[in-house]
Amino acid sequence: MCFLSNSYDYGSRAGFWRLRRLLRKYLGAGKVTVFAVGMALERNVVAACAMLQAGWEVASHGYRWWDYQDVDKATEIGHIARTVQVHRDIFGDGGGPVGCYQGKPSQNTRSILTEEFYRSPFLYDSDSYADDLPYWHYGDGGPGDGTYRPHLVIPYTLSENDMRFVTPNGFSDGDEFFAFLRDSLAYLIDECRSTGRSKMMNVGLHCRLARPGRAAGLEKFLKYVTRMEALGCVWVCRRDEICRHWYENHYPTAEDVPGGEARTVAPVPDVSELGRPNEAALARTARILMVRGVVLDDDDIFGPPSSKNTKKRSSISGAAAPSTPSKKKVRTVPATAANPSPPAPVAAAGAPPAGGGAKLTGRLKEMEDQVGLDGSGAILGRVVSLEEAVFGRGYAPPSRMLLARVAELETNLLGGMPATAADAHMFTPT
Repeated sequence: MCFLSNSYDYGSRAGFWRLRRLLRKYLGAGKVTVFAVGMALERNVVAACAMLQAGWEVASHGYRWWDYQDVDKATEIGHIARTVQVHRDIFGDGGGPVGCYQGKPSQNTRSILTEEFYRSPFLYDSDSYADDLPYWHYGDGGPGDGTYRPHLVIPYTLSENDMRFVTPNGFSDGDEFFAFLRDSLAYLIDECRSTGRSKMMNVGLHCRLARPGRAAGLEKFLKYVTRMEALGCVWVCRRDEICRHWYENHYPTAEDVPGGEARTVAPVPDVSELGRPNEAALARTARILMVRGVVLDDDDIFGPPSSKNTKKRSSISGAAAPSTPSKKKVRTVPATAANPSPPAPVAAAGAPPAGGGAKLTGRLKEMEDQVGLDGSGAILGRVVSLEEAVFGRGYAPPSRMLLARVAELETNLLGGMPATAADAHMFTPT
């Protein structure tokens, strides 16, 4: 039991952040769906916020990682309802999951989704391995009045999946993983060209399995798939984007229902916002991270800090920042919680750029208003704290560095775009 617990701990402490940096390095913002267990989100709110800030879809993976085959229907309904509430507690009332992959479903799982939670919030599930494309579930899923309420199934995969690193006759190293993924995608592209029909390819990843050698194989595939995307051969996307496309372009009619009996089909739901940034949820999670003193920095895309940066990594849980300036350019800018009161701004060396202090203060105040902070010194103090964490206390950074940090914050908070273009790397408090 201890071994299994430690295995899952690796995912939250190291594997998640490695995958996050790697996926954002090659795919940019979005293009990823996370199947998240509800209890895991409750226990790691920082990671949950980091998912949303990365532009990822957070779908339901049940409340517990249980095999629900022998779980009674009432208990499973309660677990799904609790998972939906966890999402809303973290991401806001509009942040409920639209997708569900129970993983180990019962015979009741799909009927629960189509009866108890139909379109409130679920629009699809992925508890299927039955096709290379999404398909519609044909069943009433309704009140018994003969109305057909279509439910979308977006199949998952157990083959293009890193779980095969820990199953018999699976992948033995990263190169085997890369070769299998590359060959699968190449074959599907060729098949699409020859048949004129689209195909879908899933890639399943698990945080606890994201060891360096395996991640190296994934990185090779990401390089390959980004080349294919640049050539217009593939569309890399989130599952809710597939869901939106299917509802908008392939919604069934009464004639599509098997059995030949004409039925009334429920109207197409409004899916226009699926796969698009949820500004309210982004602002909410940004505020959660700020209150917790966590700063994401996607400049750090090359892995976790080396041992010489251990103090900086632990600074998020209250350890002291390094006392001596670094002579080397440091890419990692971890958050600090050692001093809850922001230090007074240090004097900046060199002439400030055009705009002056008054303009800078105005920008900071505007940003603070956006995230609900009081006092125009709070963000400035936090920026200085970050500089000190990297370069050492008492170091006076050039004003252009300080203003560059402010510009990043300004882009995220005021630029009319999700806070994912320059957001970033952090470590879970221990």
